[in-house]
Amino acid sequence: MSEDDFDLHEPAPADESPEDRKKRLNRIRQRKKRAADALALLRNGAKDYPFEAYTGTQNDIAQLCQLGEFEEFQEMFTLVLRNLADLAARDSHAAKQFFAIPSRKEAGK
Repeated sequence: MSEDDFDLHEPAPADESPEDRKKRLNRIRQRKKRAADALALLRNGAKDYPFEAYTGTQNDIAQLCQLGEFEEFQEMFTLVLRNLADLAARDSHAAKQFFAIPSRKEAGK
């Protein structure tokens, strides 16, 4: 083990039980994981894009997530956007056709 394996801000108490030690080490690991995750987000330029989704859109998101077997909707959005951007770079006409699909409201007229 190295010095990095220990959190110096939470030293082991002298009377620590095996169960308490396990809990303390889990806390330390989780803290390190959160810090590493935050650093990865920062390093990769992640940005939060919150938006409101009404019931129909929520159902669409759920349907696409189920179809693609995605556990998180963010992964589905990323894949759809990246593939659409790739399509636009390769064939802008096809991408424009994608955007020309009428909305459900317009299609019902």
